[in-house]
Amino acid sequence: MFNQYIEVVLSLPLDQSFTYIDTLSSLQIGSLIEVPFQNRTERAVVIQNR
Repeated sequence: MFNQYIEVVLSLPLDQSFTYIDTLSSLQIGSLIEVPFQNRTERAVVIQNR
């Protein structure tokens, strides 16, 4: 089994996206998710599947 990655933008005033491992394998572009970021959890939107 291989890891699938997703590119997300956080609901923070940042000018970059971040890559996370897709542990659900069912996330689609536009999905609203929560991801670990620094020492907290942040909301994010999936913008690309890799």
